[in-house]
Amino acid sequence: MVAVSSVYFVVASFLLGCVFVLGAYFPGHFTLIEEEKPPARFFDVLVGFFFYMGFPIFVLPLFKPSFLMGSASDRILYISLIQLIHLGLTGIFLLLYLRVFNALFLDYLWKRGSAAYLKDLAVGIAIWPLAFFIMSLWNSMIEHLLYSIFPGYEIQQQLPVIYLEKAKESIPLFFLASGIAAFLAPFVEELLFRGVLQNALKRYFPRQFAIVVTAAIFAAFHYAPSQGLSNISIVSSLFVFALFLGILYEKRRSLLASISLHATFNTMSVLYVIYGEKAL
Repeated sequence: MVAVSSVYFVVASFLLGCVFVLGAYFPGHFTLIEEEKPPARFFDVLVGFFFYMGFPIFVLPLFKPSFLMGSASDRILYISLIQLIHLGLTGIFLLLYLRVFNALFLDYLWKRGSAAYLKDLAVGIAIWPLAFFIMSLWNSMIEHLLYSIFPGYEIQQQLPVIYLEKAKESIPLFFLASGIAAFLAPFVEELLFRGVLQNALKRYFPRQFAIVVTAAIFAAFHYAPSQGLSNISIVSSLFVFALFLGILYEKRRSLLASISLHATFNTMSVLYVIYGEKAL
Protein backbone atom coordinates (compact mmCIF):
# COMPACT_ATOMS: atom_id res chain seq x y z
CA MET A 1 0.00 0.00 0.00
CA VAL A 2 1.26 3.50 -0.86
CA ALA A 3 2.18 5.50 2.24
CA VAL A 4 0.04 8.55 2.96
CA SER A 5 3.11 10.79 3.25
CA SER A 6 4.24 9.69 -0.22
CA VAL A 7 0.79 10.48 -1.62
CA TYR A 8 0.95 13.97 -0.12
CA PHE A 9 4.43 14.52 -1.56
CA VAL A 10 3.41 13.33 -5.02
CA VAL A 11 0.28 15.52 -5.05
CA ALA A 12 2.19 18.54 -3.72
CA SER A 13 4.95 18.07 -6.31
CA PHE A 14 2.43 17.74 -9.11
CA LEU A 15 0.50 20.85 -8.05
CA LEU A 16 3.67 22.89 -7.62
CA GLY A 17 4.85 21.84 -11.08
CA CYS A 18 1.46 22.83 -12.53
CA VAL A 19 1.73 26.27 -10.92
CA PHE A 20 5.10 26.91 -12.57
CA VAL A 21 4.03 25.56 -15.96
CA LEU A 22 0.75 27.53 -15.96
CA GLY A 23 2.67 30.60 -14.81
CA ALA A 24 4.69 30.35 -18.00
CA TYR A 25 1.76 29.33 -20.21
CA PHE A 26 -0.73 32.13 -19.59
CA PRO A 27 1.69 35.02 -20.30
CA GLY A 28 2.24 33.38 -23.69
CA HIS A 29 5.72 31.94 -23.18
CA PHE A 30 4.60 28.70 -24.84
CA THR A 31 2.91 30.45 -27.78
CA LEU A 32 4.63 29.54 -31.04
CA ILE A 33 4.97 31.71 -34.12
CA GLU A 34 3.17 30.38 -37.18
CA GLU A 35 5.55 29.61 -40.04
CA GLU A 36 5.79 27.64 -43.26
CA LYS A 37 6.35 23.91 -43.27
CA PRO A 38 10.04 22.98 -43.09
CA PRO A 39 11.76 21.61 -46.22
CA ALA A 40 12.37 18.30 -44.46
CA ARG A 41 11.98 14.73 -45.67
CA PHE A 42 11.58 11.53 -43.72
CA PHE A 43 14.50 10.19 -45.74
CA ASP A 44 16.63 12.78 -43.93
CA VAL A 45 15.48 11.22 -40.64
CA LEU A 46 16.38 7.73 -41.85
CA VAL A 47 19.84 8.90 -42.90
CA GLY A 48 20.38 10.72 -39.61
CA PHE A 49 19.43 7.73 -37.47
CA PHE A 50 21.43 5.40 -39.71
CA PHE A 51 24.52 7.48 -38.91
CA TYR A 52 23.58 7.65 -35.22
CA MET A 53 22.75 3.95 -34.75
CA GLY A 54 24.88 2.36 -37.45
CA PHE A 55 28.17 2.69 -35.60
CA PRO A 56 27.09 1.02 -32.31
CA ILE A 57 25.15 -1.68 -34.18
CA PHE A 58 27.59 -2.61 -36.95
CA VAL A 59 31.02 -1.33 -35.94
CA LEU A 60 31.14 -1.46 -32.12
CA PRO A 61 30.69 -5.27 -31.87
CA LEU A 62 33.92 -5.71 -33.86
CA PHE A 63 35.86 -4.07 -31.02
CA LYS A 64 33.97 -5.64 -28.12
CA PRO A 65 36.68 -8.27 -27.33
CA SER A 66 39.22 -5.46 -26.88
CA PHE A 67 36.80 -3.65 -24.58
CA LEU A 68 36.60 -6.64 -22.25
CA MET A 69 40.36 -6.73 -21.84
CA GLY A 70 42.63 -4.40 -19.89
CA SER A 71 42.29 -2.41 -16.69
CA ALA A 72 39.32 -0.30 -15.58
CA SER A 73 41.03 2.89 -16.79
CA ASP A 74 41.70 1.23 -20.16
CA ARG A 75 38.00 0.42 -20.48
CA ILE A 76 37.01 4.00 -19.61
CA LEU A 77 39.47 5.29 -22.23
CA TYR A 78 38.01 2.84 -24.73
CA ILE A 79 34.44 4.03 -24.01
CA SER A 80 35.51 7.68 -24.29
CA LEU A 81 37.23 7.16 -27.63
CA ILE A 82 34.27 5.17 -28.96
CA GLN A 83 31.87 7.95 -27.94
CA LEU A 84 34.14 10.59 -29.45
CA ILE A 85 34.34 8.73 -32.76
CA HIS A 86 30.65 7.78 -32.76
CA LEU A 87 29.25 11.24 -32.00
CA GLY A 88 31.91 13.08 -33.99
CA LEU A 89 31.37 11.05 -37.16
CA THR A 90 27.58 11.20 -36.74
CA GLY A 91 27.65 14.99 -36.54
CA ILE A 92 30.10 15.38 -39.44
CA PHE A 93 28.36 12.93 -41.77
CA LEU A 94 24.90 14.35 -41.02
CA LEU A 95 26.02 17.92 -41.63
CA LEU A 96 27.78 16.94 -44.86
CA TYR A 97 24.78 14.94 -46.05
CA LEU A 98 22.39 17.84 -45.44
CA ARG A 99 24.75 20.38 -47.01
CA VAL A 100 25.02 18.29 -50.18
CA PHE A 101 21.50 16.87 -50.51
CA ASN A 102 19.22 19.29 -48.63
CA ALA A 103 21.07 22.54 -47.98
CA LEU A 104 17.81 24.47 -47.70
CA PHE A 105 16.75 22.26 -44.79
CA LEU A 106 20.12 22.63 -43.08
CA ASP A 107 19.80 26.43 -43.16
CA TYR A 108 16.21 26.16 -41.94
CA LEU A 109 16.87 23.89 -38.98
CA TRP A 110 19.94 25.79 -37.78
CA LYS A 111 18.43 29.24 -37.31
CA ARG A 112 15.29 31.03 -38.51
CA GLY A 113 14.89 33.64 -35.79
CA SER A 114 16.25 37.17 -36.07
CA ALA A 115 17.86 37.30 -32.60
CA ALA A 116 21.62 37.37 -32.22
CA TYR A 117 23.44 34.09 -31.69
CA LEU A 118 24.61 35.13 -28.23
CA LYS A 119 21.04 35.88 -27.18
CA ASP A 120 19.93 32.39 -28.25
CA LEU A 121 22.75 30.91 -26.19
CA ALA A 122 21.88 33.10 -23.21
CA VAL A 123 18.19 32.18 -23.33
CA GLY A 124 19.08 28.48 -23.31
CA ILE A 125 21.19 28.97 -20.19
CA ALA A 126 18.51 31.12 -18.53
CA ILE A 127 15.81 28.49 -19.08
CA TRP A 128 17.83 25.79 -17.31
CA PRO A 129 16.70 26.59 -13.71
CA LEU A 130 13.00 26.27 -14.61
CA ALA A 131 13.52 23.15 -16.74
CA PHE A 132 15.68 21.53 -14.05
CA PHE A 133 13.20 22.40 -11.30
CA ILE A 134 10.20 20.92 -13.12
CA MET A 135 12.22 17.87 -14.14
CA SER A 136 13.46 17.36 -10.57
CA LEU A 137 9.92 17.63 -9.20
CA TRP A 138 8.74 15.00 -11.64
CA ASN A 139 11.70 12.74 -10.87
CA SER A 140 11.11 13.03 -7.10
CA MET A 141 7.43 12.27 -7.55
CA ILE A 142 8.15 9.13 -9.58
CA GLU A 143 10.87 8.00 -7.16
CA HIS A 144 8.48 8.32 -4.20
CA LEU A 145 5.92 6.21 -6.05
CA LEU A 146 8.52 3.57 -6.86
CA TYR A 147 9.68 3.47 -3.21
CA SER A 148 6.08 3.00 -2.09
CA ILE A 149 5.01 0.43 -4.67
CA PHE A 150 8.19 -1.69 -4.81
CA PRO A 151 9.66 -2.55 -1.37
CA GLY A 152 13.44 -2.61 -1.42
CA TYR A 153 13.64 -0.42 -4.52
CA GLU A 154 17.09 1.12 -4.99
CA ILE A 155 17.87 4.11 -7.19
CA GLN A 156 20.20 3.31 -10.07
CA GLN A 157 22.34 6.09 -11.51
CA GLN A 158 22.03 6.94 -15.18
CA LEU A 159 24.81 5.28 -17.20
CA PRO A 160 26.55 8.55 -18.24
CA VAL A 161 26.81 9.56 -14.57
CA ILE A 162 28.38 6.19 -13.67
CA TYR A 163 30.76 6.61 -16.59
CA LEU A 164 31.81 10.07 -15.37
CA GLU A 165 32.23 8.80 -11.81
CA LYS A 166 34.64 6.12 -13.01
CA ALA A 167 36.47 8.57 -15.26
CA LYS A 168 37.33 10.71 -12.20
CA GLU A 169 40.15 8.29 -11.44
CA SER A 170 42.17 9.93 -14.23
CA ILE A 171 42.18 13.71 -14.79
CA PRO A 172 42.86 13.51 -18.57
CA LEU A 173 40.14 10.88 -18.98
CA PHE A 174 37.68 12.95 -16.95
CA PHE A 175 38.34 16.04 -19.09
CA LEU A 176 37.76 13.97 -22.23
CA ALA A 177 34.58 12.38 -20.86
CA SER A 178 33.30 15.73 -19.58
CA GLY A 179 33.91 17.45 -22.91
CA ILE A 180 31.98 14.75 -24.75
CA ALA A 181 29.08 14.87 -22.27
CA ALA A 182 28.88 18.66 -21.93
CA PHE A 183 29.43 19.78 -25.52
CA LEU A 184 29.66 17.11 -28.21
CA ALA A 185 26.65 15.02 -27.14
CA PRO A 186 24.27 18.02 -26.83
CA PHE A 187 25.31 19.32 -30.27
CA VAL A 188 24.84 16.01 -32.08
CA GLU A 189 21.65 15.02 -30.23
CA GLU A 190 20.00 18.40 -30.81
CA LEU A 191 20.99 18.34 -34.47
CA LEU A 192 19.42 14.90 -34.86
CA PHE A 193 16.37 15.06 -32.60
CA ARG A 194 15.22 18.69 -32.60
CA GLY A 195 16.83 19.67 -35.89
CA VAL A 196 16.05 16.72 -38.16
CA LEU A 197 13.39 14.57 -36.47
CA GLN A 198 11.19 17.28 -34.97
CA ASN A 199 11.21 19.31 -38.19
CA ALA A 200 10.41 16.26 -40.33
CA LEU A 201 7.45 15.43 -38.08
CA LYS A 202 6.40 19.07 -38.13
CA ARG A 203 6.14 18.99 -41.91
CA TYR A 204 3.36 16.40 -41.76
CA PHE A 205 1.85 16.82 -38.29
CA PRO A 206 1.00 19.68 -35.89
CA ARG A 207 3.99 21.16 -34.07
CA GLN A 208 2.69 20.10 -30.66
CA PHE A 209 2.58 16.50 -31.87
CA ALA A 210 6.10 16.78 -33.31
CA ILE A 211 7.47 18.15 -30.02
CA VAL A 212 5.88 15.41 -27.91
CA VAL A 213 6.84 12.51 -30.19
CA THR A 214 10.40 13.77 -30.57
CA ALA A 215 10.69 14.13 -26.79
CA ALA A 216 9.39 10.58 -26.30
CA ILE A 217 11.87 9.11 -28.81
CA PHE A 218 14.73 11.14 -27.31
CA ALA A 219 13.89 9.87 -23.82
CA ALA A 220 13.52 6.26 -25.02
CA PHE A 221 17.07 6.34 -26.38
CA HIS A 222 18.28 6.82 -22.79
CA TYR A 223 16.76 3.54 -21.62
CA ALA A 224 19.29 0.99 -20.36
CA PRO A 225 18.56 -2.49 -18.93
CA SER A 226 21.17 -1.96 -16.19
CA GLN A 227 19.14 0.98 -14.85
CA GLY A 228 16.36 -1.40 -13.80
CA LEU A 229 13.20 0.18 -12.39
CA SER A 230 15.03 3.51 -12.32
CA ASN A 231 14.36 3.62 -16.07
CA ILE A 232 10.84 4.73 -15.15
CA SER A 233 12.07 7.87 -13.40
CA ILE A 234 15.07 8.47 -15.69
CA VAL A 235 13.26 8.10 -19.01
CA SER A 236 10.12 9.97 -17.91
CA SER A 237 12.21 12.81 -16.41
CA LEU A 238 14.21 13.13 -19.62
CA PHE A 239 10.92 13.22 -21.53
CA VAL A 240 9.90 16.26 -19.45
CA PHE A 241 13.28 17.88 -20.10
CA ALA A 242 13.03 17.11 -23.83
CA LEU A 243 9.67 18.92 -23.94
CA PHE A 244 11.49 22.05 -22.79
CA LEU A 245 14.12 21.48 -25.49
CA GLY A 246 11.49 21.10 -28.18
CA ILE A 247 9.43 24.11 -27.10
CA LEU A 248 12.53 26.27 -26.73
CA TYR A 249 13.69 25.30 -30.22
CA GLU A 250 10.32 26.24 -31.72
CA LYS A 251 10.07 29.40 -29.63
CA ARG A 252 13.52 30.72 -30.49
CA ARG A 253 13.59 29.13 -33.96
CA SER A 254 17.26 28.43 -33.35
CA LEU A 255 19.08 25.17 -32.74
CA LEU A 256 21.63 27.15 -30.71
CA ALA A 257 19.03 27.76 -28.01
CA SER A 258 18.21 24.07 -27.46
CA ILE A 259 21.90 23.12 -27.72
CA SER A 260 22.65 25.74 -25.06
CA LEU A 261 19.98 24.41 -22.69
CA HIS A 262 21.06 20.80 -23.27
CA ALA A 263 24.74 21.67 -22.79
CA THR A 264 23.97 23.60 -19.60
CA PHE A 265 22.06 20.63 -18.20
CA ASN A 266 24.90 18.22 -19.00
CA THR A 267 27.53 20.64 -17.68
CA MET A 268 25.66 20.89 -14.38
CA SER A 269 25.61 17.10 -14.22
CA VAL A 270 29.39 17.07 -14.69
CA LEU A 271 29.79 19.65 -11.92
CA TYR A 272 27.61 17.54 -9.65
CA VAL A 273 29.87 14.55 -10.26
CA ILE A 274 32.86 16.73 -9.29
CA TYR A 275 31.41 18.57 -6.30
CA GLY A 276 28.21 16.72 -5.36
CA GLU A 277 29.75 14.23 -2.99
CA LYS A 278 31.85 16.94 -1.33
CA ALA A 279 28.74 19.01 -0.69
CA LEU A 280 26.91 16.16 1.06
